[in-house]
Amino acid sequence: MITLKRMLSLALVAFFSSALAQDYEPSRTASGKPDLQGYWTNASITTMQRARNLQEIGLVIPDNRVEELTAGNHQNVRQATDDNQVQGQLPDGTDLGRGRGYNAFWVDPGSQFGNVRGEYRSSWITYPESGRIPYSEQGTKLRRDAYAQFSGYGGPEGAQLAERCLIGFGSTSGPPMNSVLYNNMYQIVQTDDYVVILVEMVHDARIIPINGEHRPEAWEQWMG
Repeated sequence: MITLKRMLSLALVAFFSSALAQDYEPSRTASGKPDLQGYWTNASITTMQRARNLQEIGLVIPDNRVEELTAGNHQNVRQATDDNQVQGQLPDGTDLGRGRGYNAFWVDPGSQFGNVRGEYRSSWITYPESGRIPYSEQGTKLRRDAYAQFSGYGGPEGAQLAERCLIGFGSTSGPPMNSVLYNNMYQIVQTDDYVVILVEMVHDARIIPINGEHRPEAWEQWMG
């Protein structure tokens, strides 16, 4: 049974929380517009699709499983053990086969699950409940055909843009803006007419007009 004292405490918390929300004023630029500028990161071990080993967990990770699943995540295990694999071994080239050419020292994917409103998420996809993209037969064919066009090319011009570091790989510049192995920082800069999202990965920049006008159709851009 909830006591009167507890009920009053809850009422006071609700009242002051509501008052604080009403008094909140977002920071603004010199011209009076809401200020979106700053540095942000989306680094986390939460993935777009739910990992197979987390299927039984569901979307929200129970509080009593967060520590266990965080420690056992393959990225965190790799960060903790990668340098031990060739401890004391001379760099004779054979170590490259185990990833020493691009080992954990060089990556920074994040070490915690993404937190949304106080809940740790096992995937960014919330529906369907499986947390997996339900590709249709046509969608699967489109993906297969898209990958096929980059196989068997005879020169650098035929390689994917991300492979040539012309745009970030893994959809870091969006949409959607995914987190990847490293370079998961974003800087937002704005003027009176534009908001610019500068992506750390390959320094992609999305320039967004605030007035809502669309660019001419003839101006096709890699990032849409």
